[in-house]
Amino acid sequence: RHSVFYTWCIVDDAMVEDITSRTADLEAYSKHDDIFVPVMEAKKTYCVRNGSLSYCRDVLIAPGPSESTAVLGCQSVRRISLAKRQDRVEVTLGPNSWVSMVALWCDWTYLGTLQALDTVELVSFNVASIVEVLSRYPQLLKMNRSYACAYSLLSGDPDHVRTLELEINPGRVCMAMAHEERLAF
Repeated sequence: RHSVFYTWCIVDDAMVEDITSRTADLEAYSKHDDIFVPVMEAKKTYCVRNGSLSYCRDVLIAPGPSESTAVLGCQSVRRISLAKRQDRVEVTLGPNSWVSMVALWCDWTYLGTLQALDTVELVSFNVASIVEVLSRYPQLLKMNRSYACAYSLLSGDPDHVRTLELEINPGRVCMAMAHEERLAF
C-alpha cells in the first residue's frame, strides 16, 4: 500500500470505493511485453501484484534543460541541467513495487522501458480518473498540491533523476514539503 493512497482513504471512507472502482484496473502481461517505452506519455501509475519487471534506461544527457511540471497545481517549473554523459540504469522490480508515480504528480514522457520478465499482474491506476475522483474531495486539494510541488522539486535532485519513473520515497517527498503542510498531511 502506498502512503499517499492510504492518506486519501483515511480522510474519507468513500474515497476507498471511488479510487478502486473508478481508477483501478488489473492488467496482465506476458514475458517480454513492454509496459512502457521511451517517448510514451505517462498516463498510469502501477503497483506490481505478481511477477517481476525490468526497468532499463539509457541516460544520454545533452546540455540543456529538461522540464517537469506538476499536474495538481504547482505553478513553478523545475528545470534539470546535467553534464553530458552516458549511463545505464537497470532495476528489477517485484510484488508490491510501485512504478510511475511520477505520472500522478507531473506531466511526464517516459525516458526508460518497463518490461515483463515473466507473467506479470499489475494494478494500474488511470491518472486522469484519479484527478477526477480527487476533485470531489476538496479537503485534499491543498495536501495534494503541496505533495505535487515537493515531488516536482525532488525530481530535479540527482539522487532521484536516474530512477524517477519508478518511485521517489514518499517519506522524502513529505520531508520536502513545508513544515506546516507536513503537519496537515
